[in-house]
Amino acid sequence: MKNFQLESFLAPVDLPLLAESVRASWGWLESIQELRPFALTLAGDVLLIDHGNAIYFLDTCYGVVERVASSNAALRSRLQDHHFARSILRTDLVLELRSRRVVAKHNQCFAFVLSPRIGGIAQADRMHPIDFRVHLDLLGQMARGLRHMDVGDELQIALRVLPKGKSPRARRGGLRVQPRDRPSFSDIEHDEPAVA
Repeated sequence: MKNFQLESFLAPVDLPLLAESVRASWGWLESIQELRPFALTLAGDVLLIDHGNAIYFLDTCYGVVERVASSNAALRSRLQDHHFARSILRTDLVLELRSRRVVAKHNQCFAFVLSPRIGGIAQADRMHPIDFRVHLDLLGQMARGLRHMDVGDELQIALRVLPKGKSPRARRGGLRVQPRDRPSFSDIEHDEPAVA
């Protein structure tokens, strides 16, 4: 991927509102308390920076925080790798949404109808634009509630699915905690685990 432009895959959000929303919805996550959010991806994940300018990634579907680059320049260099860019920014999904003329307006990002964390499918036709504050709040609450559950644990929640043009129906079958649907992005050696 030549001359990859990170900005093309960032949500158009007000940074003070992003900082406030991350603090309110994700402040319980100790690993981000000393980090400052500086961008939201169109896929609804948060990029943060520390005091030494290292870049961190908050995977909002899974509540996982990882250091992904030692600096902004290092992040931009890593993004030239197609597989890294595709996975961390979900570029394939964003590009498919754009091809369908689905856009995120000011202070919106794209969100899955049902998070992959609890059995949703990571496909563009399962995403829609949403106010980023609602997205971060919902996923922050979910991640906090699921943080002590293991992959495969069954969830006891009531969920009603309302597809466009269809009458309300209850979702049948149990929801289960799912493994992360993308690899670790950490730029640190594998003997240092990702922060969760």
